[in-house]
Amino acid sequence: MDAIKMLKTRQSERSFLPYSIDLSVVEDIIDCARLSASARNVQPWHFIVVDDKALKEQIVQLVPNGKCILDSAVTIAVVCKTSDFMVEDGSAATQNILNAATAYGYGSCWVAGYNRPYSKQVLDLLKAPKDYTLISLVPIGIVDCHQQRPQKKDLASVMSYNKFE
Repeated sequence: MDAIKMLKTRQSERSFLPYSIDLSVVEDIIDCARLSASARNVQPWHFIVVDDKALKEQIVQLVPNGKCILDSAVTIAVVCKTSDFMVEDGSAATQNILNAATAYGYGSCWVAGYNRPYSKQVLDLLKAPKDYTLISLVPIGIVDCHQQRPQKKDLASVMSYNKFE
């Protein structure tokens, strides 16, 4: 898929069919994430691929807006070693996951992880080291029913030159 088209058509999907994804594709999606921008090239991330149904059920019980995790083929937890720019670095990696999933023709959704009431419990479920922070959870799968794309603001209303107008 053309990169500009992919960026302009990507949207969050929350309804997945019960099919798996080839693990080589999942690994390539994570490879795209590990190549994302990182402040001072610290690369604080680790990506945990969750494909175990029972584990996904446990996560869904903790995450109020994470129901789509249950039906996803995989959910990628983006965790970062605690550092000055972990939120920015982890967010850049998350965006690369979303874009790569779209490029492969899969749906995905960014489920908040950073500084949420359930973050520590999810990290414990995933056996993450204590010095890591949950940044996001990204369910990925074959879309069951495409959601209607929400209306986006027009370009002129979100940009200006040289000063905020």
